[in-house]
Amino acid sequence: MNAQPSLALPLPQTRRLPRAARTVLRLLERLEGGSLEVSLPGEQGQHFGAGPVSAHLTVRDWGVFEAVLARGDIGFAQSYLEGQWDTPDLAALLTLLNANRATIARALYGNLLSLLGARLKHVFNANTRAGSKRNILAHYDLGNDFYRLWLDPTMSYLAALFEGDPERRLEAAQDAKNRRILEAIALAPGQEVLEIGCGWGGFAEIAAREAGLKVHGVTLSPAQLAYARDRLQKAGLAESTRLELKDYRDLNGRYEAIVSVEMFEAVGERWWPTWFGTVAKNLVEGALLVIAVLFLLLGNVRAALITASVIPLAMLFTLTGMVRGGVSGNLMSLGALDFGLIVDGAVIIIENCLRRFGELQHALGRALTEEERLDATASATAEVIRPSLFGLGIIAAVYLPIFALTGVEGKMFHPMAITV
Repeated sequence: MNAQPSLALPLPQTRRLPRAARTVLRLLERLEGGSLEVSLPGEQGQHFGAGPVSAHLTVRDWGVFEAVLARGDIGFAQSYLEGQWDTPDLAALLTLLNANRATIARALYGNLLSLLGARLKHVFNANTRAGSKRNILAHYDLGNDFYRLWLDPTMSYLAALFEGDPERRLEAAQDAKNRRILEAIALAPGQEVLEIGCGWGGFAEIAAREAGLKVHGVTLSPAQLAYARDRLQKAGLAESTRLELKDYRDLNGRYEAIVSVEMFEAVGERWWPTWFGTVAKNLVEGALLVIAVLFLLLGNVRAALITASVIPLAMLFTLTGMVRGGVSGNLMSLGALDFGLIVDGAVIIIENCLRRFGELQHALGRALTEEERLDATASATAEVIRPSLFGLGIIAAVYLPIFALTGVEGKMFHPMAITV
C-alpha cells in the first residue's frame, strides 16, 4: 500500500518565524499516516500530513523548537513538562510522531554537521567503565522517591508477565515474571545466582525468599543499591543476598546461573562481546567445578571428563531438535533443557563400568586388555541401561498431559513439553 501523500500547507509567514521553528516545521512536512494541526504563538495554525491519525499541537513558547533541535525527543519531553507546548490528546500526538520517527530523524541528522554531532554525542556516551557509571548516575540516581511515585510496589523498572490476564495487577505480573525466571534457571535452595543489574532488588528478594537461593547482585547506581540493601535487610534476607556497587566487567566468581533482566540492551552493541565474555568466564569456572565434583564422585579423571562431556552434547542435540522441529527458544523451552537427566544416567553407567573393571581386574590379577574392557563396558551398560531408560521415560511421561492444554496455556507450555 502506498503511503498517503503529505498535505502540508504552505508556510506564508515562515520568513519571520524563528530559525529553529522554520527547521522543525519543514520536517513536519514529511509526516505520513496521519495529520497534525500546529498552533503557533500569535500565528495562524498550520496543517501537516493526512491519514487516519489526527493530532493537535499547541505551541506556547518558541523555545520548544530549539529544545527539539538540541536534544531531540528528550528536549521535546522536557519542554512539555515546562509548559512550552500542550495537546488535547497526548497519546494520539506521540503515536503519530513515533510512526514518523525514522523519517524525521533522517531529515534532522541528514547533513554532515548534524551527523558528526550525533556521532560525537554517541562516542562520549559510550558504555566504557567510566561512561557506564556516568550514564547510570544520570538515569537512575534521580532519586528513589521519584521512581516510587510511578513504579509498582516491587520497584521494577522492567516488563511484566500478565499471561493473558488483563485484570492482573502490575505488582502480581512483576512477581510472575520473576517466578518464571526462577523456573527457567531451575536452581536448588542454597545455590548461588548472579544478577547483573540488580536494580532495586525485586528479583533478589523473591529469589532468596521463595527459592532459597543465594543472590549476588551488582549495580552501578548508589541510589538503587542503598534501596535494595535496605529492602532486603527489612525482609530478613540480608544473609542470603550480597549486593555490590560493581561493573559487570570486574566480576570474578563461580555461579550456578546468571540472570540479567532487561539490562542487555543497555550494554551497547560494541560491548556485547565483553558482556558475553564475562558471563562465559563465570559459567566456565562453574563447569570446571562440576568436573571436579564428578571426579570426587567417580574417583577417575577420565570417567569425570566423559560424564561432563555429556552436558554440551545433550544441549547440542536438544537445540538441534528444537531448530528442526521449529520450537521457539523462549523461557519455557530453554528452561526445559534439563541435561541433568542425561548426566544422571551417564553417572550411573560410568560408575557401574568402573565397578565391573575393578572386580574383573581383581579376579584376573592383572590389567585388562582392550577387548576385555570393551566386553565389560557392554555388560555393565546392559545391566543398568534399562532401569535408567525407564526412569527417563517416567519423567518424560509426566509432561504428556501438557499436550492436552489449549489456548494461551497450550501455546505457553507446549514448547517446554516438546523440548523435554
